[in-house]
Amino acid sequence: MAALTALSARFIALRGAEAPRARTVPAARAAAGPEIPRAPLAQHPRAAAPARRVRAGAKAGKKGAAAAAPPNPPAGVSYGETNGAAMVVKGATIAVGPVELIRGIEWSVMPGDRWGLVGPNGAGKSTLLKALMGSENIRVADGSVAVQKGSRIGYLEQTAVSGSTATVREEVMSRMTRVLEARDFMESAQARVEGGDYSDGALQSLADSVQAFEDAGGLTLDERVARVLGGLGFSEADQGRSCADFSGGWQMRIALARLLLSEPELLVLDEPTNHLDAAARTWLAQYVGQYQGTVLVVSHDVSLLRKACTSIAEVRDSKLECYRTRTYDQWRTEREERQARLQAQYEAEQEEIARLQVRPGARPRGAGGAPR
Repeated sequence: MAALTALSARFIALRGAEAPRARTVPAARAAAGPEIPRAPLAQHPRAAAPARRVRAGAKAGKKGAAAAAPPNPPAGVSYGETNGAAMVVKGATIAVGPVELIRGIEWSVMPGDRWGLVGPNGAGKSTLLKALMGSENIRVADGSVAVQKGSRIGYLEQTAVSGSTATVREEVMSRMTRVLEARDFMESAQARVEGGDYSDGALQSLADSVQAFEDAGGLTLDERVARVLGGLGFSEADQGRSCADFSGGWQMRIALARLLLSEPELLVLDEPTNHLDAAARTWLAQYVGQYQGTVLVVSHDVSLLRKACTSIAEVRDSKLECYRTRTYDQWRTEREERQARLQAQYEAEQEEIARLQVRPGARPRGAGGAPR
């Protein structure tokens, strides 16, 4: 960013020959290829000040993709101690109204895990994800779900963004809270110095703000937005168009881009490839496969599950079976072997039962086989 480089040079000139009293303002780094998606670092305390500009699409109550972990968690879900795990589910039953869909769930999700949820249609995969988000009429009936304290959950529902009059670029950036607040803080500090305040406090605030902006990924902000939008099929010209100009399927892509750029610690995706073409599906699988946060994804897209997931959880017969550190293909192999063992065990038990049973009407035989 040329403007940021100029700002750094101006700050150094203003300090002149003063002895350094704090860290120097970092110069803009040259881009070194595509940036791997990352979960956000701890927020700089000064960058946490409320944003001063109202951004389109940034209202928390708006229906769409990315949602922070709710301050009042749904029944059965808590945000607190997890002994290092990103999420721990203990003895949980997931119910829709009075109907229990999945029972006795035992599941530990560690930071950096990328779990694929698989199973037949109607088994309860999407319902399980919605229970974590506190969807209406879906609840954790028994047991508990604990999510690591301070984590943000980003959730992609199977619904599109609608009603937004913001441009595509504005909408997808509207949940990038940390970097946008850091930019506001930096611009405020810059305006203070350019207004003639060359005090140590003003100059240090400017230095801190530039550092906070860099730590939040501000130097690669434009590159990241362009990469995600391009990967999902948007042209450069599309970025300036209103969201209302796009069909429902493309609005779903906008919602997905907004979620990915918000970089939540726990990324939850429900059938994310439903509205994507082959090129966008391939790009998304690679992106999720490099995501440095924790991922839970429900999908029937085998290519996505193969490329992006490091563990598999299968919902079947009202139970969740976990295959930790198993790729999709390893899960298929292990599942077939497990089912073969269970089938063989069942057949052996049936043979033993048949052998021990006495046939109706048969009389015990004496020595030599003659009836007594």
